[in-house]
Formats: sequence, C-alpha cells, structure tokens
Amino acid sequence: MKFAATLLLALTVLVPFYFLSNGTFYLSDSSLSGLAFDKNSAAAQYVTHLLSHVGLAHLLGNILPLIAFGLVLEQIVGSLSVIALFLASGIISSVVFAVLNPAVVLVGASTGVAGLMAATTLVKPKRALVLLLLIPIVLLLVPPAASFFNSIQLNSLELQNSSLSQQVAILTIQNKTQEAARANQTLQKVQIVFQETKKGIEREKVTPTDTLVHMLGAVLGALFVLAFHRQAVRKGLNDFESMGRSMRELEEKLLKKRK
Repeated sequence: MKFAATLLLALTVLVPFYFLSNGTFYLSDSSLSGLAFDKNSAAAQYVTHLLSHVGLAHLLGNILPLIAFGLVLEQIVGSLSVIALFLASGIISSVVFAVLNPAVVLVGASTGVAGLMAATTLVKPKRALVLLLLIPIVLLLVPPAASFFNSIQLNSLELQNSSLSQQVAILTIQNKTQEAARANQTLQKVQIVFQETKKGIEREKVTPTDTLVHMLGAVLGALFVLAFHRQAVRKGLNDFESMGRSMRELEEKLLKKRK
C-alpha cells in the first residue's frame, strides 16, 4: 500500500486514544500522566506520549499535518523511513527537552510531526510550501469544530445522566433492587465520564505549548533525511534553486511593469 506508514501512524494516534477516552477524546489526569513523558518515565512512555493528547483540539492539530506531510514524504523516502523519522524525531527531541527542562511533562505527537514537516520541506519544498500555507488556515477551524463536538458530547452525557437517574428512582420505587443497582452502576460510569470530559476540556484550554521542543523535532527530522536520503535532499535543493529563480524572474517582471 503506497501510503501505509502515514495511515498507520494516523490510526495509531487516533484509535487507541479514542477507546482509552471512551470516545470522548479526553483522558483523566491520572490516565494522561501514565502515558505522558518526563525525566522519570518508564520505557513505554517514550512512545505512548507521542500517541496521547490533552484533548480533541490538540489531537486534530497534530493528526491533520501528520497526514498531509506524511503522505507527501512517504512518496519520496518510503514507509519505513516515515515511521522511523516520526519516532526518532519525537523520542529524541523529548528526551533532550526533558533533560533541559526536568520539571516539564510532555504529551502529543507534535515533535514527530515537526520532524515530518521539516523533512518534507527539504525533499519536496514546492509541495511543502503549499501545505505550510494551507494547513494554518485549516487549523483555524479546529478550535470551533472541537468546541461544537464538545458541546454535543456534554449535552448527550447530561441527557444520559438525567434518564438514568429517573430510571434508578423508578426501579427503586418498584423495589427492583438488582435492576436498580445495575442502572445505578451505569449512572455512576456516565457521571465519571461527564466529569472527566468537562475537566479535560478545561485542562486543554490552559495547557501551554513549547517552541523549543518543536524546533528540536524539526531539526532531527531534517538531520534524518540529510543522513539517510541525501539524493532526495539534493533534488529538494534543486527545487529550492528553481523556486528562487522563479521568484527573481517574477520580481524583475514586476519592476519592469512599474517602470
């Protein structure tokens, strides 16, 4: 399959997170801490922090450029290199950042995505330029889309809570003890999901981002293709030169018109 690696990465980021969050895209603080990365992390967290996110907007903000740049890059360097580059950029940049900032906890695929973006820019600058112009415009739609989804989700949970509360009350009055107990267990689960989702939405609003760790990811992505795909980088540099000539020609034409 031509774009197997990019699709695999996107699904690996999306699907486990969806099920772990019970379809809400918001984990509890304790669950998120168990997946996040810091200087004291277990071995598994070197990878799990790249596949976990603070919330829906954070997830969409990473998965969209992952797909866009990954699809372009995979055509040039192949599937294995895309996966290796994503993991290397994400893990190494996080380790370096954690050493420099031991009190900070990291979560999200953005360091790996930054590596994909930098690598794509080196080997396919024309397409990368188009994506670099389009992706920010698309990402402007992410916060309102996430907010809309969250409002629907919270309303649905509130309706479930109300319906189950009534059901428990009716079953209790009818002296159906076992049925009431089962309904009450479901009610408690819904209430927990509601509280975790609401708390997660608020947490996402105040969670900061850091430029340095993204820069590290980008540098590592660039170094990866410079080390393992030099021919592709040479072609990319030729494209850069071609773009430069085109810009100079355009500038000259505009200057002539003004005269």
